[in-house]
Amino acid sequence: MPFVQNGDVRIHYEVEGAGAPLVLHHGYSGSLQHWYQNGYVAALQDRYQLVLVDARGHGASDGPHDVAAYALATRVRDVTLILEALGISKTLYCGFSMGGNVGYGLLTSQPERVAGAALLAADPSPYDTTEWDRIIGILADGGMQAYAETMSSGARGPYSDEELATTLAMDPQALIASKMDTRDWPGVADAFAAVPTPTLLIGGTEDPIYPLIEQAATSNAQSEMVTLAGLDHVATLRRSDLTLPHVQPCLERCEALIGASAG
Repeated sequence: MPFVQNGDVRIHYEVEGAGAPLVLHHGYSGSLQHWYQNGYVAALQDRYQLVLVDARGHGASDGPHDVAAYALATRVRDVTLILEALGISKTLYCGFSMGGNVGYGLLTSQPERVAGAALLAADPSPYDTTEWDRIIGILADGGMQAYAETMSSGARGPYSDEELATTLAMDPQALIASKMDTRDWPGVADAFAAVPTPTLLIGGTEDPIYPLIEQAATSNAQSEMVTLAGLDHVATLRRSDLTLPHVQPCLERCEALIGASAG
């Protein structure tokens, strides 16, 4: 099981397939297994060297309880350390939700590392702290069981057996620390407007952050917006049959921008 070390935190990753490198970064309370469970690995591994990341506090990566350990710059460094370990200087990137926010951080701080990006259900603006506080309270009061019950009874719909097992295995204190750091994130909307990297933004019309995704796409001349009617936040990941027909052509157009820089 491969890891990189960022300070005293180990970050787990996996590599599948061969071809141009493509980082896949999951969302909050997920793991790299979500890319397998929702069909992305099967669809992409024949064309790409997939670099699947378990975010700190998630999956098989270490989960510190220190809020400061989850700063966006540190999360971006987790990704770049993996790329360095694999000898990859430039990559494609696909992230969902929290993984999309890490993508915004990478694009705005090190655009030279990214040839093209697809960001699903993610925007570069500050968060709605009311929802963040609700989630923190559920985790603090009832742990992972209460969190899973709440999330599966809401708009996102029921967990699959695999998703439920992944969720219940997580450390609620690590998730709280992760959420508390991002709760007060100031965003990188202004910086993203100037990013030169081709970026595909995908949003569902039933996602509360959909207007902010549209706003981000409008602000950046290199961005393309895809609207998925009737999809909520989580469905943007789950409905790979609807997202991949947009993600794959975008990534294919950007492959040439990697050139000989990939390891």
